[in-house]
Amino acid sequence: MCNLYSLGLKFGEVDYPLKHPFGSCKFLGSCNGLICLTPMAFKLMLWNPCTGKYKEFQDSYVQSVGSCYIRYGFGYDVVNDDYKVVKIFSFAIDEVKYENVVKIYSLRAKSLRELVLEYCDLMPVSLSSGVVNCNCLRKLSLLYVTLDEHMLQTLLKSCPLIVSFILNCCLGLEKIELLNLQKIKSVSIRKLKNQRVKIEASTLEHLSYSGFSEGLDVVECQNLKYLELSDVYISDGFLQHLISRSQFLESLMLDGVSCWSKRFNTFKSQSLKILKIVNFRTYFGIKEIDAPNLVSIECKGSDIPELKFARVSSQLKHSKIVAICRNNVNAEWFGKLRKFLSNFTTWSQVSLDFSSTYNLINMNDSQLQLRVATPQVDVLNVDIRSSWELPTFVDALLLTCRPKRLNLHSSIKVNKCFISRLISMKNSRHSTSHGMSCHPRRLNLLSSIKMNKCFISRLMSMKNSRHSSSHEREPWHSQLIEIKAFDMKNQPLKLTSEELAISNLTEKKKVYFLLDWQCS
Repeated sequence: MCNLYSLGLKFGEVDYPLKHPFGSCKFLGSCNGLICLTPMAFKLMLWNPCTGKYKEFQDSYVQSVGSCYIRYGFGYDVVNDDYKVVKIFSFAIDEVKYENVVKIYSLRAKSLRELVLEYCDLMPVSLSSGVVNCNCLRKLSLLYVTLDEHMLQTLLKSCPLIVSFILNCCLGLEKIELLNLQKIKSVSIRKLKNQRVKIEASTLEHLSYSGFSEGLDVVECQNLKYLELSDVYISDGFLQHLISRSQFLESLMLDGVSCWSKRFNTFKSQSLKILKIVNFRTYFGIKEIDAPNLVSIECKGSDIPELKFARVSSQLKHSKIVAICRNNVNAEWFGKLRKFLSNFTTWSQVSLDFSSTYNLINMNDSQLQLRVATPQVDVLNVDIRSSWELPTFVDALLLTCRPKRLNLHSSIKVNKCFISRLISMKNSRHSTSHGMSCHPRRLNLLSSIKMNKCFISRLMSMKNSRHSSSHEREPWHSQLIEIKAFDMKNQPLKLTSEELAISNLTEKKKVYFLLDWQCS
């Protein structure tokens, strides 16, 4: 092995442009005689040491909460005949996963395409028309910036080709006006209280808005395709009025939206294809949705939406609800869930997270005896964080929907209870249906051993009671023909008897069931 110093090489100081008197220069790479350097913080430079020519870039920064690893790459793009610098931000999500953000700088680029201003005060700066020149800017982001209305308008007027504008919690503004932006496609605004917003943009396709709807005036948006409202308190009729102007609206996301008025309205849209409701509030402002061309619907929150769909879309391919139950689980809660699920005959996925207490459920409660068809569910995920064993919970759950697959995550005690009830339901398949429709075909159970055994016990009981007389059986146990159980490695579990099924369970066992139901 040769020592570097034994080669007799001569070392000397190299003079390079933009040399900082108090800082060092970092070498990032070289290609075809060009050298990529970072002579100071947030500066990149491509330098030709033979000619002495160089080009500098304003380096970018991405804010992160946790750790961030930064890597650079420098090379030649043969296709576009261009030298490029690649900067990769890697944010640690957990011990093994990272989220990457990539920035690319081009030597041939003669103008600025994207400008991000974050946590800065523009008030001491004098901005006037003609001084700021961003003729080629495509994207402008103002994040926690202090500026006034005149500065905002000066920036916007200097960007005639802007297609994307983001404004997030900026101080010093009383009104935010987006007018006469001929190329604008996407706008995202998170405003502060008492700020007024006016948007007039016929080319706008994507609008994301957060804050009070009071003071929001969307004058023109006939080409709007995507609308997202987050943490918005809307006035009576606001949403319908906004959407009525957007005849091409395809996607609507409502996150934490609530209404000042308790008078409910019907929301109508012929063009809407994707609907997502997150953090559903009790005072939502909409009681009925008429969207006959829906392709996808998702709901997530701690409350069950009291929504009715006027027409069922024949194009619906994806339907999902995630309900986090933080209050007492009772007949009223299951009744609300079943009523909402009955809007559609089939759901793609239903996920229920029970972190609250459980009360004994009266299966004869009128809130469970709804005159509506019980919907089918492709996948039902149930997460129970306590050690319940009461079988009425299983009965109420399986009366609410009919899953093809059920994933149960709970304790051993809860798992056993589920299994017991499922077997009981299977054995009652020759009982009358009492108006019940098809039951679930697959049940994924990810729960405690206790809850798994409860499920097995109930399923075996339902199956074994199929020969019982009508006065002995329970109507919600009917129609279960066959049960098959598997672990998460798809290995079958024997269910020849309830005792064998329960004895096969170990701590933290994850199982799922395939259920064959007889349709009424």
